[in-house]
Formats: sequence, structure tokens, C-alpha cells
Amino acid sequence: MATFDPTTDLRLVADLQQQVTLRRFDTLVEEVIPHALHRALSLSLLNQVNGMIHGEDARFHLLELTDIAPPRPNDQIIDAEARRWLIREVQYAVEGSRWSCLCRLIET
Repeated sequence: MATFDPTTDLRLVADLQQQVTLRRFDTLVEEVIPHALHRALSLSLLNQVNGMIHGEDARFHLLELTDIAPPRPNDQIIDAEARRWLIREVQYAVEGSRWSCLCRLIET
């Protein structure tokens, strides 16, 4: 029987965090990133940029980890549902603790 530990599990359930895999475009090395946040883009943002962003785009927020190099454009994120996302843009964000990655869904 599964047990619920509020000290660790609540953050995953409430924030919709997931473990993702970061696949490097040049080496195909895969690195596991815990506690990633996956956010859909708002309709207002989709409408502002005239085709540069599509409905298949989303933003992932990846923890900055000292033992893993920052994500780069053309790397891929494989989410908890095994969907592959191509990283198009990376910014250091969220008070200096996460990388914000604009991604496009490339395989479901």
C-alpha cells in the first residue's frame, strides 16, 4: 500500500512537479532532473508573438543543480509521460534557483 508523506509528497502533488530527463543534443547523454515544473503558456502570450509560439509550446522550470550543466537550446526534455520536448530558449529565472526553458512538443 502506498503511503503519503506530507513533508515530501505534498510539494509534488500541489505544484505538479515531476521528474524529467534532460537529453543533450550533441552527446545524447541523459541526466535526471527532479522536481521540474511544467507550465502551459497563456493565450495572451501566444497571441503576442505572431506565430513564434504555438499551442504545442510550454515552459519547463528546471532546478539548477551543481553537478549538471545548464540546459541549452536544442537539448530535449523527456517528461514523466515520456513526451519529448525540444528546448528553444533558456533563461535563468525564479530567483536564481531554476532554469526557465521554452519548449516545443516534438513527440508524444
